[in-house]
Amino acid sequence: MVLTAAQITAFFELPAGMAIPHDTRIQLQAEGIDDVDDLVDFDKETLKQVADNLRRPGGRVPNPDPGAAAGAMIPTPPFVFGAKSQMRLLAACDLVRYYETVGREITTGNIRWDPVIKNFAEQWRALTNRKTADDPEVPKISKALSVIKWTEAFVDFLYRSIGVRTIPLAYVTRKDATVPVTAPPLANNRPHSTEHGSVDAELVARASHDHALYRDDNSQV
Repeated sequence: MVLTAAQITAFFELPAGMAIPHDTRIQLQAEGIDDVDDLVDFDKETLKQVADNLRRPGGRVPNPDPGAAAGAMIPTPPFVFGAKSQMRLLAACDLVRYYETVGREITTGNIRWDPVIKNFAEQWRALTNRKTADDPEVPKISKALSVIKWTEAFVDFLYRSIGVRTIPLAYVTRKDATVPVTAPPLANNRPHSTEHGSVDAELVARASHDHALYRDDNSQV
């Protein structure tokens, strides 16, 4: 679905969206953020650079002071880019990349801050925390853990182990490498389907095996 100009503006500027002031929104276009789809290329580090650029913009603008001389110029004032807007925009960047990974089109309904992006941000935070935590211990076949039981334990291990793509490694060993082109319908007010039940489960079920980093995850398994 292609969003209209009005829908894109509402996403970025309305208080219920990213709550970004209009002048800042226009300046974001110069930073490469013109459409919601553009967020796929931005992460924490690049958004920090954007925030720094907005805080110290270059160039000069006409002096708005009523008493200023004709043609007087002043350095471009900083653009307002509050902490709330930065936090929301970062979560939206992660969401857009997630939708790209699981093969979902962006719609006005699935990019609402409350409750969709908020719900996604909570699940994504838990997933990234698991990625940075100590790796779970690989189960080993023993007298107490037969081959059949070990297989079950190893599957559980792969669900708890997060790969370089921030996806549980279970996606590497799923039964069908190729996934249906059309993703299952989204659950009400959620960033994932009822069928899969969570962000990480949907990633396991739908993440492509053709990604450039799949080889790294496959090697880790």
